[in-house]
Amino acid sequence: MRKELRTGKALIFFCRKPAAGKVKTRLAASIGGGLAAGLYSCFLKDLSKAARRSGAEVFLFHTPPARDGRALKRLLKEDFKYLPQRGADLGERMLNAFAYVFGAGFRKAVIIGSDTPDLRAADLREAFAALAKKPAVIGPAHDGGYYLLGFERSNFLPEVFAGITWSGADVFSRTMQRFKKAGRGPCRLKKRHDIDTLKDLLSFYRRQRRAGGKSLAFREIRLNLGEVRAAERRRVA
Repeated sequence: MRKELRTGKALIFFCRKPAAGKVKTRLAASIGGGLAAGLYSCFLKDLSKAARRSGAEVFLFHTPPARDGRALKRLLKEDFKYLPQRGADLGERMLNAFAYVFGAGFRKAVIIGSDTPDLRAADLREAFAALAKKPAVIGPAHDGGYYLLGFERSNFLPEVFAGITWSGADVFSRTMQRFKKAGRGPCRLKKRHDIDTLKDLLSFYRRQRRAGGKSLAFREIRLNLGEVRAAERRRVA
């Protein structure tokens, strides 16, 4: 049996196939669909590297259709479990993903998306470690949402996925209200930035440059920095 399976930890990775016009649409409005899709591919590769080193079994849940899983496997070249997301909205899709891994016997599960390429393997290991002390763990995002959520199986709380407007700026606060009502205070991780807009992208580039610029996403931005800077000038003109 693989070491990851023996640990009882599942990492749920939510993403979609990087197709121009289908991913990072707010960012694409500034820099174009092709460049946005190329950057999103880098986000996926960087996050996949972190996921592989997290010490958990990785379940990549992608948006339908099911055949997109094959395209993502060719892109990432990772031996993950590739599964289509199922559900009417984001909350139901996340709920079903947690139900799947807990039903498969995993004791701890953490979910991440594809909008926070700053995440590293150490952050994911920290999230799983927190579940040894707390019933849940959550990573708040600066835009009012969250970039990570995790549960210990016996403390799973389906209520956090129901009745929330996922595009709103109060997702994190409403989720915390659900935890408070249930009497299950989660461990809160460091607040981080999602990348949805050109401003977010430039902020990410500056953070990465200060940290040594080792990620694929940083290198892709640097290769296309002229185009990105031109988009920024248009934005402020």
